[in-house]
Amino acid sequence: MRINKITNNWNVYLDSQVGKRQSEVKKIREKKAKETLGIIEEFVNGKINVSKFYEEIKIAFAERIELKDGTKSGTVWGANNFKGMMFFNLIIKFCLEKDLVSLENILRKCIRLPKNKGIAKVYIDEFTDWVKKFVFDLDEKKVKKIDPEKDYKRVKSNINPSYSIFFLSVFWSIQDIKNYPIYWTASEKVFKKTDYYVFKDSNGEKYKKFIELNFDLLKFIQQKTKNENVDIQDISGVLSFVNEMEEGQDENGGAKPPKPVKRYIDEFLKESDFPDEDAEEDYRYIEKYQEIFAEDEIDFMDLKDFKNFYLSRRYGYVGFMTILNKTINEATAKDEDRIREAIKYLLYGEDEVSVRINNLQDENGDYKIRGLGESVITKLLATVYPDKFITVFNYKGKMGKREMMKLLDIPLPVNESDLSIGDLAVMSNESILNFFKGKKFKDNLHIRNFLYWYKHEIEQEDKIPEEKLMEQIKNNLNMEEIYINKIINQLKNKGQIILYGPPGTGKTYIAKELARYLTNNKKDNFRIIQFHPSYGYEDLIQCIFPKKEGRELVYEYKDGTFKEFCEGAVDERNYFVFIIDEINRGNIAKIFGELIYLLEYRNDEVNLQYSGDTFSIPKNILIIGTMNTADKSIALLDVALRRRFKFFEIEPSAEILRKYYEKKIRKGQIKFEGVKLSDLTGIFKKLNNKIGEDIDKHHKIGHSYFMKKEGMVDKEYLMNIWEFEIKPLLEEYFFDESYKVKEYFTIFNND
Repeated sequence: MRINKITNNWNVYLDSQVGKRQSEVKKIREKKAKETLGIIEEFVNGKINVSKFYEEIKIAFAERIELKDGTKSGTVWGANNFKGMMFFNLIIKFCLEKDLVSLENILRKCIRLPKNKGIAKVYIDEFTDWVKKFVFDLDEKKVKKIDPEKDYKRVKSNINPSYSIFFLSVFWSIQDIKNYPIYWTASEKVFKKTDYYVFKDSNGEKYKKFIELNFDLLKFIQQKTKNENVDIQDISGVLSFVNEMEEGQDENGGAKPPKPVKRYIDEFLKESDFPDEDAEEDYRYIEKYQEIFAEDEIDFMDLKDFKNFYLSRRYGYVGFMTILNKTINEATAKDEDRIREAIKYLLYGEDEVSVRINNLQDENGDYKIRGLGESVITKLLATVYPDKFITVFNYKGKMGKREMMKLLDIPLPVNESDLSIGDLAVMSNESILNFFKGKKFKDNLHIRNFLYWYKHEIEQEDKIPEEKLMEQIKNNLNMEEIYINKIINQLKNKGQIILYGPPGTGKTYIAKELARYLTNNKKDNFRIIQFHPSYGYEDLIQCIFPKKEGRELVYEYKDGTFKEFCEGAVDERNYFVFIIDEINRGNIAKIFGELIYLLEYRNDEVNLQYSGDTFSIPKNILIIGTMNTADKSIALLDVALRRRFKFFEIEPSAEILRKYYEKKIRKGQIKFEGVKLSDLTGIFKKLNNKIGEDIDKHHKIGHSYFMKKEGMVDKEYLMNIWEFEIKPLLEEYFFDESYKVKEYFTIFNND
């Protein structure tokens, strides 16, 4: 990306919702800077100690931006995140145990406003080296050799020295907002894509270069627009805007122009019968777990109840939660108390909700529970406080709050990439609920149901019409629509089918086309794998693998391809198709394990052999296997497996071959010379008739062996098919009767 792309988007940025919001945010920051400046000056001048300074800044950094329309769009300084306040939290915590005076001295020196960018470089490098030494307990010689981006991960502390740039730049911006830009992640991302900007030096050098580029860009835009009022905050705004556009959003922060939401709301409220039976089940679920998670009951809670809570698909599904399951399964009595304490703090702690969420995500914090992530955290909050939290759990993802905000044309948070998980979770929740105020929804569950319905309706409108898609697939496969529909209906009814037949009959191609039809051409909704002799249960379902943590070797569970795929099939209104190519080449009973039971009983759950996790196959998962009958007959398959699949034979077809070439000839992609299409199909029929007589129908030759994409079909082409494809296959079939191969050659040579 060249710098021109940034400047060319200036006017677009000013007219966008992002630009208008940023203009308002700019004024708020200028006002708040004056209020916060006093705290910094008191500390730098020694009037308050570092502990008091920490408490005051914690309040200032948690203060939210409230726009004129009532929406809250992030914290004022965007520093209530891992690079800002949580970074400070960890340093304070460790210094309480080690050396609080050392922290006080280095902070007093380095958060002081530097006289110029050269001094800023010195301050950042000095503070970074202090953090390195503090984290690693290294002597001065080793400090310089530490990579601040990577090496901190070798120790359990999450105090990343590279966060020093952002951390100090926030304090400097508060003191001089016109000359010291905050080191936003979005700005860094954009600058990294320019043709003359490379981050390769020390942290201090990075920030020095960052200042220079901001002011180069400022000067360029001031000259281009002839507007001297443009300042460094505006540059941060346009960089954030360009970054959003680079990541696929439009100028209003959404994926596509907004749909007429009101019409859909009116239709939904008119047509939906709420609360329906499913909602009543959700209400019973909420009532049950509100009792379990009551403040005076959590200390006595059985963790089995907690596990059943988050694994239930009721009131929103959060996934299989393999790591959290392991944490709970292996928990000692002391660990169990920590888990209960963390849940109690999340639900009833005195800190703001966003801070509580962040503290549960803080790798080195007192409330961090391994595997307890955003989805389970927000499900807990939505269960105990159903009137305050919506049951759309994650911020990101296809079904997350961010996606819903884009669908509703709700502006995304300012400097989104610099906000913490807690801030994003709370702000997006508030933004969505504010959008629905006064819109006649009965409660937040009713709103959730609308959001998922609305997303599905929008996707339906964007879908390729089924008739058009069927026409495409029918033409691609050269098969009759009646037979294609027969396969599709049986697949939907049974849940899994196997396409079997000789080699070269297009089984894999048919499976992919069926998947394309069933998923409406959504590539993320289907996946293909291939079985082979070394493929195992561990590849498909779950395995245990060793992982080094510091000096210890620990064992983790890792989900296989199918379990991962099932976890991603969260949209129950759409089909997801899993293709297993060459299904009979692996040891199926060994690979499938518990899957053999679940294929027949889709409503049931089983416990996996390694982790003990409960697992089920969602109803919207369809499985297509392909099987080469020349390798193994269906009769040799496990009887239990055969009962769980519907089988469709795909035979070699001269008719498919004829239709294929007729279309190629019409399009001018193929020409016949010296041979006719009837000669080609004649050879194909004679060849397979003889194989059927000499061996059986399972060893016939598929029509794809005779299909050419473009060019000339002549005698030479036919002989090449014989020499390099048919002959080697027949030599394998008749390895102890080589004379028979010569008999087949006459079919090619005489026609």
